[in-house]
Amino acid sequence: MHSQLDRVSAFVAVLAYIVSGYPSAAQDSDTVICGGFVQSEYSLDYSKIEVHLLDKHGNLKYQTGCSANNGNYEVPIFDKRGDFILTVHAPSGISFEPDQLMLHVDGKNDPCSKQENLNFRFAGFSCSGRIQSAGSAEGPAGVAIKLSDSKGKEVASTMSEGGGRFQIKRLLPGTYTLEATHSQFQLVQPKLSVVVAQENVELPDQSLVVNGYSLTGNVKSSGEPISGVSFLLYSKTAKPSDVRGCEKPELKENQAEVGNLQYGTLLCSVKSDSAGKFTFRSLASSRYTLVPEYAGGSTKYDIEPAFHEFTVNHEPVEIAKLFEVKGFTAYGSVLTSKNGQGIASADVYINNTLTTKTDKKGQFQLDKTITGWYKVEIQKEYYDFPTVYTKITPTEAVIPPVVARSMMVCGSVTTLRPLNRMVSFDAVDVKTGMSRDTVVRDGKFCILLEAGEHKVSIFDAPQNSKEQKLVFSPAEKLIQLKDFPITDLVFEQVLGTVSGQIRCINVCPKDLRVSILTGSGENFVKVEESLENKAVGFFKFSNVDLGMHVIKIVDSQSKRSCWDMVQKTIELTVTKPSVTVGFIQTGYVFEIWSSHDTMISYKLAGEGKSESPETATIKGKFTELCLPKPGQYTIEPRSCHKFEQDSYTFDTENPGKLSMQAVAHSTNISVNTDDDKMSFKLRIKKSSDGSSSILSPSGSPRQITPELFQYNFLEYFAANEDLTVYPSSETLLFKPIQAELSVTDNCEKNTLVLEAFKGVLITGSLVPPVADADVTVTTEDDVLRGKTDSSGNYSVGPVARSSLKDIAVEKRGYQIHRVKGTNNFKTVKLSEIRIQTLDANGAAIPGVLVSISSTAGVRTSNLTDASGTISFVSFAPGDYVVRPMVKEYKFEPSSKSITLTQGQTAEVSWNGIRIAYSALGKVSSLGGDPEVGLVMEAVSKPPCPQMQEECVTGNDGHFRISGLKAGCDYEVRTKSGELGRFDIQWISPANRTIKMGTDNVVGLSFLAFRGFNEAEFTGRIETTKEFLPTLKVCLYRADRPDEAQQCVSFTVNPMFYLNAVPLDNRAYFLRLESTLSKKDFIYSPSDVPITANVTFRHIVLPFSASRRQLEPEITPGTMWVLPLIFVAAALYFKRDTVSPTVLDIVQQLSGKIAGRNAGGKDRRKAASSTSTATTPSSNEASFDDYLSGGPTGGVKKRKTVAK
Repeated sequence: MHSQLDRVSAFVAVLAYIVSGYPSAAQDSDTVICGGFVQSEYSLDYSKIEVHLLDKHGNLKYQTGCSANNGNYEVPIFDKRGDFILTVHAPSGISFEPDQLMLHVDGKNDPCSKQENLNFRFAGFSCSGRIQSAGSAEGPAGVAIKLSDSKGKEVASTMSEGGGRFQIKRLLPGTYTLEATHSQFQLVQPKLSVVVAQENVELPDQSLVVNGYSLTGNVKSSGEPISGVSFLLYSKTAKPSDVRGCEKPELKENQAEVGNLQYGTLLCSVKSDSAGKFTFRSLASSRYTLVPEYAGGSTKYDIEPAFHEFTVNHEPVEIAKLFEVKGFTAYGSVLTSKNGQGIASADVYINNTLTTKTDKKGQFQLDKTITGWYKVEIQKEYYDFPTVYTKITPTEAVIPPVVARSMMVCGSVTTLRPLNRMVSFDAVDVKTGMSRDTVVRDGKFCILLEAGEHKVSIFDAPQNSKEQKLVFSPAEKLIQLKDFPITDLVFEQVLGTVSGQIRCINVCPKDLRVSILTGSGENFVKVEESLENKAVGFFKFSNVDLGMHVIKIVDSQSKRSCWDMVQKTIELTVTKPSVTVGFIQTGYVFEIWSSHDTMISYKLAGEGKSESPETATIKGKFTELCLPKPGQYTIEPRSCHKFEQDSYTFDTENPGKLSMQAVAHSTNISVNTDDDKMSFKLRIKKSSDGSSSILSPSGSPRQITPELFQYNFLEYFAANEDLTVYPSSETLLFKPIQAELSVTDNCEKNTLVLEAFKGVLITGSLVPPVADADVTVTTEDDVLRGKTDSSGNYSVGPVARSSLKDIAVEKRGYQIHRVKGTNNFKTVKLSEIRIQTLDANGAAIPGVLVSISSTAGVRTSNLTDASGTISFVSFAPGDYVVRPMVKEYKFEPSSKSITLTQGQTAEVSWNGIRIAYSALGKVSSLGGDPEVGLVMEAVSKPPCPQMQEECVTGNDGHFRISGLKAGCDYEVRTKSGELGRFDIQWISPANRTIKMGTDNVVGLSFLAFRGFNEAEFTGRIETTKEFLPTLKVCLYRADRPDEAQQCVSFTVNPMFYLNAVPLDNRAYFLRLESTLSKKDFIYSPSDVPITANVTFRHIVLPFSASRRQLEPEITPGTMWVLPLIFVAAALYFKRDTVSPTVLDIVQQLSGKIAGRNAGGKDRRKAASSTSTATTPSSNEASFDDYLSGGPTGGVKKRKTVAK
């Protein structure tokens, strides 16, 4: 009732406020409205015009369009104060006056607060267009554009920019004349009429076109201009119609154009004038090649460069590089003989410099030649040429032919192995009988021979008599050397043959081979089966080097057969180039590998039972046996090891290495007991896979003594298997209660002994019955556990009767108390609350913090698990409040009240609405290690309001920033000033911007770069050498100003270095202290504050001290000093007329006065330093000294005579 009255009262109050009239938002709210008009005397489309409000930094705060009817606009300023900029935005080219307004809004005296109009006046349209080069969409910059009205008065002007673009603004409607001019070229139509009406004017393409641009250059020879040089203009893109002001080529009948494969189409040409200058007046924008040509009589002159490529863009081109005439062209040829053929691709050296190569016909050309003597040398593989000296002039530009002097004869020598001695190639001229030879190197030879007929051969003369002389084929050959060298002569070594026979037990293996080992390596041949007898095979080696060789049987399946001899040595000689050898099989190789020593038995399949198997002992890893008969054998290992198979087979027809791997080893477990009729079980658990096996006694135990029996269990387990043996029995106890055994591959070590003796069972019950309650029985040696059955009964044991200590029963949600004097228990069921949190789609929400409280002071909380549930048990009856809380979800209602009765289970559920999401990532070092303890934050970005969430990286470097609103952009970064560690200097990237949607953002990765984690302080003392040994510098912590952390004293070096301190941003201060007495010196200690926030800092500490001045004391003696000084001065200046007696009196008197003064000071200043002593120092003079001239001998006494 009261809430309804409250609503009615609030409604009446609001209605009264409205009726009475409320102030405008512009006056009382925080918003100021700025407005005005976009004005024009001409027709404008205001709907295309906008007004923007910017802050003083240029950031857009608000934008609005103008009224289509009258150009009115309004923009709000929400902060009511600040500096702003109003700008008007219209289609490009339309101008306004002003184009922007600067505003200072104070909420009172500014135009907006005073509701004044801020207007923008239309200033005109624009005229834009482009100067274009012919054939191009763009044109030149720098063209002058002038616009005149109908009376010829210039109203605006501008220059074309890059690409030929131009624009003239602020043109009111009317008719204008546009004129475009340039000093270096002309336009096809330089004047146009332009009409500006109600919109911007854009001139159509090709309105202002430049036909072309000039090309100029110069040609000289030795610095002098050359006239009459032709310059031919080629292009692959331009057409003849694109060029003007040059001579077009003459075309033959039906010829469309003159072309060049390298340069393109010949467009036109010009010649240089008397000043050496050439000019093409008008070239369209394109790519061109300029080729110079100059000839006199039959001589062609060379010009550099031979061609010049250039591009005409949108401006005249001047070739800066000078064309120069460099010389004339000379010609020559190279021949095989005087009337022979030309030699192609020969290198031509002119004056020791490689200059050119001959062409296919053996001719060559020398460009840029000047008159003079030349040395001509020709080089070509397989040829030898004479050197030619000749004079070349423009009238004698042909060099005499250069004829080959000799040609090369080359070939190869083929041997079975590389030659280790000298072998020569001999050539004898048939006509002259002259002989020439050369050494064969690496099986190759070459020699220069003159043209003619020659007999050639290979000569071998071994110096060692034991070496066999090599014989080659052909022994001699006749060759004809005429126009071309010979490079394909071949001589081959004469070789021998080795053949033989193989005799096998049954059938020779199909892949049986024989190898021969020679000096050049090992070669193999396959044994060919005899057609008549398959137990016989043949082999043959051809092209065998003469000498000693080794022949051996090769079984492709790794020694599959046994032989009388595996290998034999034979010798081939010149007189006996063929040898025959033989091999006989004695059995079949049986290779067996065993992981452990074992005995094996083997028997051939098909043999009768009366035939006993053969046995063998396998020692070590590998054993080789020879089986005399072919067939399949059965092999059985016999040992304490269990192998992968109980038996193996070996077939001589399919031989191979037999491998036997032991997979388990015998393990003996013994149980000793005093009863031969015991019932028990052994559970053996393997650590490798957690599996268990159960062993029970079978048969009678072995009696060791009349009162001792032993049960033995033999099992096999893998090596390195860790076993745990759990003995169990309803009546027996075991010692130990469990045992561990690590299995090795040594069977003798795999033994375990247990002892068994009788025990008792612990039984009891729960009232009322409770099933599945945990029962714990504690003894002196062990803790046994069990559960109650459906009737609430339990039975645990057996245990030793004397060892029982305690029995306990527990179950969640129950209070269970033991009945005194019995093994029975009384149960009371407690109340329980089960909570489930789901999202809007019914999916579980894990990690929700659920809090439960009561008026009785009960308060507990916990997080929901992965299924979104949590159970709270053991509550007493009463009233409770349940409240779920999680950052990214909203729950309605926020809490629920529950009344629990005795033993009740209450279930509560919520459906949360997702209101925020998380950003997940990781921070790691450059080496990939996680960075722990860094504060990461996410700060919202506009347009979302300012929001910030943060978290700290965990031990694995991962972080999760939760509570981020959907639809907002956030900047994720390390929190400023709170890195959490001072040895990390920066993070890369410094920040990452994320856009939150309706899901978490994952995979954010940051790299942390470490710096130094210590701060070092060095310094220097600025003082004199006198004070330095009295000083020391001490470092104090600001929070412990009376406890010096470290100190440094000085001798002669004013520099100091302090031990490094942690880079932890801690405050310190340095104190400079001195041992000088403050009674004698004036100084004060200086403290310099420093902070350990940088890795290095250098400090300069100045020190100065001054000696204290003693205050003068007036004593009776001092009253005599002044008169005495005057007397002494007078006596000194009149010393010649004063008697010695008077001087002595004055000296004695002054000494007494000085002594009395000193004695008084000593009595009053007994504690004073030696600086107040009356005895003069070595550098001070007494009153007597001044009178007598001592002690330094300044004024000596003179003897005087009294008058």
